[in-house]
Amino acid sequence: MEPLRAALHIAAKEMSAHLRSWWIVIMGGVCALLSGLIGTYGFSFAAGPAGAESVLVSLLHLQLYIVPLLGLLLAYDAVLGERESGMFDLHLSLGVSRWTFLIGKWIGLYVCLAIAVAPGMLLQVYAFHVAGGGAGTFAALLLYCGILASAIVSTGLLISSCSLNRGTVVSLAIGSWIVLVVLLDFLVIGLLSATGGDVPDWLVNGLILVNPLGSYRLLTYAHFFPEQVEPLLHVRSVGVVAALLMLGLWVTVPMLLAGRRLRSIHRPVDYRSQSPAL
Repeated sequence: MEPLRAALHIAAKEMSAHLRSWWIVIMGGVCALLSGLIGTYGFSFAAGPAGAESVLVSLLHLQLYIVPLLGLLLAYDAVLGERESGMFDLHLSLGVSRWTFLIGKWIGLYVCLAIAVAPGMLLQVYAFHVAGGGAGTFAALLLYCGILASAIVSTGLLISSCSLNRGTVVSLAIGSWIVLVVLLDFLVIGLLSATGGDVPDWLVNGLILVNPLGSYRLLTYAHFFPEQVEPLLHVRSVGVVAALLMLGLWVTVPMLLAGRRLRSIHRPVDYRSQSPAL
């Protein structure tokens, strides 16, 4: 029970630190603005009211941009800041394991990310309802978005654990967002265009599934638009199970790598054994 209490204490401190800043307000406001625009008009900005299906597609793509960006912005400083201030060494020297530390940070960051996207989600559910969408469909969208957020928070903690150089960590966070959101998709599209679609199934499927955003897109399209998975995503003979498995790996593997990284660099100082200076 003691590790759980320590993890919740660390999570509460992480939440308090973020909620005292303006970042949550600013990011929540930007997300809400984009959600309102996209939910109302869709990415096409076509004239006339948007139907439930077009609004759903727009919201799916909106999550692919917003959730990774907000998650990485929140998480990049989570471990780096604690190491810079010396609180990480203090936590471990007082008996808190690195896994308890990471799990507490993960919980706190996940809640902060949920708070940041909550205003936008409220506008999205309103726009989806006005367009004629059902509550069950939007509930499934929220569930899949939560799984994607879990993978992004774990990835952000790994990035935050990589270096004590703030510039390096910020560059890794921005670079990761660009690679995951833009470059991997362009790689698949460019490969298909260059070969006229004559690419082995395992290569196309692998390039899509190795990206957590690609797995999220496959998962949502397989649920909401199963007949359009192959023509739109070019994924062949791959379904929900593979996408869920890859997203699960993106949640757990970065946390394991972050724990290994922290174990390799941590040199504990036993503050309790130090006598006060006379």
